[in-house]
Amino acid sequence: MGEEVEALLRWELLGKVTAEDETVGTERFLDPTVVLVAAGVLASTSSWLRSVWERSRHGVRIIACTQAQSMLTEIAQGFEVLDASEGLLVVPPRHLAQDWATPPEKIPVTLSFADSAEPAVMKGLLDAEDLRTVWEFVGTLPCETENWDEEAAVSGILFGESTGGVCADSEDAFHGLREHRVVHLHGIEDQRPLRRVRAKLLRALYVADTKWHILPGRPVFVRSFEYHSYEVGGSVMDPEHRDAGSLLTISVLLGRSDDCEGGILRTRCGDVWSSCVLSPGDAVVFVSEKRHNVTPITCGTRQSMVMELWEHGKTFHNRHA
Repeated sequence: MGEEVEALLRWELLGKVTAEDETVGTERFLDPTVVLVAAGVLASTSSWLRSVWERSRHGVRIIACTQAQSMLTEIAQGFEVLDASEGLLVVPPRHLAQDWATPPEKIPVTLSFADSAEPAVMKGLLDAEDLRTVWEFVGTLPCETENWDEEAAVSGILFGESTGGVCADSEDAFHGLREHRVVHLHGIEDQRPLRRVRAKLLRALYVADTKWHILPGRPVFVRSFEYHSYEVGGSVMDPEHRDAGSLLTISVLLGRSDDCEGGILRTRCGDVWSSCVLSPGDAVVFVSEKRHNVTPITCGTRQSMVMELWEHGKTFHNRHA
């Protein structure tokens, strides 16, 4: 979980018998905020779990993994709300039970809504240490080494080397061009060096959403986590370009060469385009259906990191696969 998260936690491991002898609020078993339960003892400890749930001063969330849906009937006795999606059993804190029972209505993400939603600029989201971490990781990527083969990147769509359908192949082909290369970081098996950076981007998306309230009431997944590298000629200049199908997008400027000209992120509201003036580490969060683009690079280079959230499950290759 990382040192920062670990520093905020205190763990207690309780066996079934020991747990039933313990009372919430004792010196050994302080008021918990989360109880993780092995699925095999859910039914036999349900009465104790209820006492923990009721007595917790600050509210406790009970979490267990179970694929046995029949078991949920036993566990549900006495609890107002359960969420058992994808085999994960979640009991919310008591004071939130009613809110969970009546989840917020989904706000439709229409083009007109996106058009009128002002982007949120977050200065200094990534600090110097974060940027160093990103650059070290980026230095290991194929697109930043002499092994990059542009022709191989395009050959899939030309010769049927499919990775996930026409849309996915087309995306790979265009993203393989040196003028604007895109590496889908979420498709890389070992992302551990970037977990702090990834967590900051996710938190920024949720903080920004307090303006729009798009995420509540929806299952939310990371659709894409991308590294973008632009050289002369690189751009995203379709005036109608949107991250169609996604909910929220965050774009973080990683760097611009000293001689860089162009490469300005712009968003559109009505017929008016607004430029986002950013320094390395700054971020912009916007509703994904909002029209946006990046002006052509006429000199130098530009690098950025992009993350999109959507509600249609995990992707393992690019935005479409």
